[in-house]
Amino acid sequence: MINLNLIKTKKNVMRLFGVLLVSTFLVACGEQAQEPAVQEPTAQEPVAQEQTADEILAAVDTSDWKVRPEDYGFTVQEYLHAEHDLFMSNMLGRGAGNNFFHFTELVDKDDTWVVSPALDHLYSVFVIDTREGVGITLPDVGDRFLSLHLQDANHIFVAYLFDAGGQTVHFEAEDFDTPFVIGGVRTGTIGTPEDIRHIVEELQPQYKIEAGSNDFSSIEAPDVEEVLKLRAALVAEYDKLPDTYGTVSYDIRDVTDWEKKIYTIAGAWGLSPEDTAMYPAYALPGAKGNQCYEGSYPPIPSREYFSITVYGQDKYLMSNEHNVVSSRRPNFKGNTDGSFSVVYGGMDCKEIADERDVNFLYTPEDNWSFLMRNYAPEVEAMKRYEMPEIKPVAD
Repeated sequence: MINLNLIKTKKNVMRLFGVLLVSTFLVACGEQAQEPAVQEPTAQEPVAQEQTADEILAAVDTSDWKVRPEDYGFTVQEYLHAEHDLFMSNMLGRGAGNNFFHFTELVDKDDTWVVSPALDHLYSVFVIDTREGVGITLPDVGDRFLSLHLQDANHIFVAYLFDAGGQTVHFEAEDFDTPFVIGGVRTGTIGTPEDIRHIVEELQPQYKIEAGSNDFSSIEAPDVEEVLKLRAALVAEYDKLPDTYGTVSYDIRDVTDWEKKIYTIAGAWGLSPEDTAMYPAYALPGAKGNQCYEGSYPPIPSREYFSITVYGQDKYLMSNEHNVVSSRRPNFKGNTDGSFSVVYGGMDCKEIADERDVNFLYTPEDNWSFLMRNYAPEVEAMKRYEMPEIKPVAD
């Protein structure tokens, strides 16, 4: 059984609601149960059946979308599954079938396993055959950030654990809508060699998966070239989004804007639900590589920590140095009121940042952009947060 106190899913909400109804009924009855009144049978309205995920996706209307997957040879569901299968095939090639594939260092600019990768944690990724259930064990990591998430082929979250350490969590086959799901553990790091070494040598070896079924032979990689053509077109629209809010859900029936969701999957695959993390995106139209820009940011409403990571036009890292500003890192430069400033540009722009004693991000390519990550956000306050404009550095 899933631990309902720790896992956020719509199924669990419904289960808990049922428990509350029964408990309320028992309390209301008290010890003196009475005979129920005899009632004449009445005709009942037929119970409407919920649409299946396949039916919902087949009904998505893309006629007024700026980029239509159908124009590139995909339905909405085919694109969703293509990105999912592409990711699964990559990870299965690294031995992640019912097993953790651990990244033992921060993501490298030459490793394109996921778009818009984070540099706030080490990833431990897996693919699960769900057909006979699974158990996942994670160690106690103290106050270190540790999250566990599982998402299905339709890019819907099966479960998300925010403080995931010190437990074994069991899932049954009926908890999943698709036979294979992708999962990941994010282990927070301050980015120092010593901290990364501790994660790799002491924590990651304790992550365990036990699954009842282990057959991935039916998974085939899609046509990568065709997926990338569509992704590139979708990313152009993703860059115009002010945020990614409302694109991640625990139930496919809760999706209200499929166009925004598809653009976000193309540009920032694998984001977390808003109650755990929020991701305002920013792309400066016509941004020039190596040109000096600056931005000053009001305090970010976060209960954990936040970061800004810069990417090239393809949403992959441009460099392995000066690519992230994080409030958790020892070199973060913030003001006493929680605000902070960043200088963007080539390495000569770093001199300006150093003179001003502010943060620096290296942006050597044209049309660069960034993703802000806010972990454990104050959700409503973050929705009101106004991203400042980036401007050329004043002479």
